Amino acid sequence: MSSTRVRIVFAGLMVFRPNKGTFELGVLRALNLRGGMPDHVLQINIFPDSSSGEKPSAISPASLESYVKAGDVAWSIEVRNLPGSPNLHTNTGIPSDRHQAAQPNQNDFGWMINLESGEFHAKTLTRSSGVLKPVISLDHGVLETVCKTEIIDVQKGGKPFRDDFGFITGAAALTIDTTGNEQVTLKTQGQADLFNLKPGVSYDIALLNTPLSAVGLPTGGHFGLYYDLLFPSVPSSERFAIKSHHPIKLPSDGCLSKFRPEMVDPNPFKCGGIVVNETGGPLQ
Repeated sequence: MSSTRVRIVFAGLMVFRPNKGTFELGVLRALNLRGGMPDHVLQINIFPDSSSGEKPSAISPASLESYVKAGDVAWSIEVRNLPGSPNLHTNTGIPSDRHQAAQPNQNDFGWMINLESGEFHAKTLTRSSGVLKPVISLDHGVLETVCKTEIIDVQKGGKPFRDDFGFITGAAALTIDTTGNEQVTLKTQGQADLFNLKPGVSYDIALLNTPLSAVGLPTGGHFGLYYDLLFPSVPSSERFAIKSHHPIKLPSDGCLSKFRPEMVDPNPFKCGGIVVNETGGPLQ
């Protein structure tokens, strides 16, 4: 039997939180914004292995939005036909050198920015409620970084804080081995299965919360939306921003060099995810 797997790639405005050996993923609601900032839209695109003969498909953003508007916001990625209990593997440790993209730990989840870590605020931040919808539970597979952005600079309160900070996660992924006929599904509270995947076929699935088009995106990035929408109590003098470093330094595993544009956000540098600590309580 040939090996198969389902890899779900996450990119865009999302918040990850460890939760007693599992993870929560909250999708940041970033719609009807001021200043010409484009809407960030939840999207799911499904790409079967080319050898399967199955065509790519998508779940329409309007369909996904209908669940959220109906209050169906507690979702989960579930694996059926598991021979044992669910088990999530990940390494959240911050890399010792963010400038060395190609190293034994190049796929660690710790490349993603943790705003509550010692690299940034070094404390639990007060979150607004009701702005992370849906919240998706992840409890099985390997959660890791699958591609990185260019080197970034970090500012604090609009002033230089740490130039040449290093590489950060551009997109993460949950990879689930399905060689044993396991079936992966995305469930909503209403018990609807949003994935309809065939056993014995490998899939790449893009779960994005990004603008629908890269055309006309304002400069400066979208990182500030985490503060505007999720952490509004953080004063402007304490807010961090990420900027492109000059000269531009690209990693060996850059997102657009590894994935087709439909698999990652239009510009992963603008819309990367973040991590918060378990101590802050469940995402909501």
